Amino acid sequence: MKWRPAVQHHLDYAVAKKVRTGDREVEVTLPSMSVQGRPVILLDDIASSGHTLARTTELLLQAGAQTVDVIVTHALFMGSALELVKRAGVSEVWSTDCIDHPSNAISMLPAMARAWNRVIWNMADPLN
Repeated sequence: MKWRPAVQHHLDYAVAKKVRTGDREVEVTLPSMSVQGRPVILLDDIASSGHTLARTTELLLQAGAQTVDVIVTHALFMGSALELVKRAGVSEVWSTDCIDHPSNAISMLPAMARAWNRVIWNMADPLN
């Protein structure tokens, strides 16, 4: 289940809808969930141009979100993309270290070690 961690920790979660209309143009529709006065964390797999994160952040803040932070797996942030996201109102950006970037805050080494042992060596998970 994709959202199991959110459910296990009794966190609210929702998925925004995105339609890309061009290289750097995107239409975002927020789900019908109130964010009024609440901190919001956006999760994304790849941040390249930053336009999706920026537009989503603008909409969330307009809808009354207290703060918007971002967690991204692959922080490409081409050109001035990170500045675009920050100007849109994002407070913090955290990324995995899959791609070297100043926002790296989450090490993938433990997950990779577990996968290596499970898949390659067919061993029990040494980190559990």
